[in-house]
Amino acid sequence: MTTTASPVLLPVNQFDHFYRGGDRIGSLRSGPGGPQRPEEWIGSTTTRFGQASQGLSLLPDGTYLRDAVIADPAAWLGPAHVARYGTDVEVLVKFLDLGQRLPVHLHPNREFARRHLGLAHGKTEAWYVVDAPAGARVGVGFAEAMPLAEVAAMVAAHDSASAEIGPALLGWVGLSRAAMSDIAARWSASTVAVATRMAEHADALAVSGRAFAAMDARHAAHLAAVRAAAETP
Repeated sequence: MTTTASPVLLPVNQFDHFYRGGDRIGSLRSGPGGPQRPEEWIGSTTTRFGQASQGLSLLPDGTYLRDAVIADPAAWLGPAHVARYGTDVEVLVKFLDLGQRLPVHLHPNREFARRHLGLAHGKTEAWYVVDAPAGARVGVGFAEAMPLAEVAAMVAAHDSASAEIGPALLGWVGLSRAAMSDIAARWSASTVAVATRMAEHADALAVSGRAFAAMDARHAAHLAAVRAAAETP
């Protein structure tokens, strides 16, 4: 008979990334902190892209939460969830402590994920901002539809200034609900155009993904060498 899983205090789950941050997570969670561990994945049953185990949360006994969920999904997720989604938790919670601006990235919607990635769902996000420096801003997408060629030119030129002060000025938090909905509708149209172009270049994107994974591995090796040198008497 399946029983309900009891609450578990999970060990800290910070690991190296390509961007800076993480000291405040380390202070909050008694973890390793920065300088390049800006994320902690909470209750994670998913791995980082291209990695066998990085990203998975451990239970206090050293086993993976993912394996415990697979062994007894109804206890961890509930029968209704298992009936609809199987053993997939369907959510990933993160602490983020950003030491720099995040790079622009694209999340697929459900239709794109099913058609081009063979997945049953896309990826959406929700954020709770619990602390931020004075003057911090949150971008919610382009304020107007952007031609794909113009966006591609800005990316190729690493031109973030035009994206912030030019005619493609980003919309910011503080707008009315109606204005935000209008921006989201126009942004979705641009996202579909970019996603279509991504599908046309799937092989190149796969190569890029492997390159980023290799870059992360090099960063991890470099940081390990720096720490070892610092600890050498």
